[in-house]
Amino acid sequence: MKEYTGSLRDITLDDASGPTMEKRIVFSPKVHDWPGHVVRYFTIKAGTGNPLHCHEWPHWGLILKGEATAIVDDQTFELKEGGWFYIPPKVHHRFQAKEHCDFHFICMVPEEGDRLPPTLVE
Repeated sequence: MKEYTGSLRDITLDDASGPTMEKRIVFSPKVHDWPGHVVRYFTIKAGTGNPLHCHEWPHWGLILKGEATAIVDDQTFELKEGGWFYIPPKVHHRFQAKEHCDFHFICMVPEEGDRLPPTLVE
């Protein structure tokens, strides 16, 4: 039977998931036939974050739940439920979930943005 609806939490965890972050692919060329782009659902565990990094591609994001601090190109932003973000190509960025809550967000990237690893910034 073809899937037309579903729950984000029921999507299988991606291999890139780890103890502090969960990643699920919602839409992509291989999942529900969205050529050229990938929609990912991330959960960053409370009090944790990802390292400062950059990519050759942009990110578009929607915050579903929780709060985080974002560092984007040496600027700090507070993110919370109902917000959005845009990260241009080649701009350093990272997200740090607040201590009191997990941070849930949707992140959309061009297809290559889900195949190639990020460049970590030291």
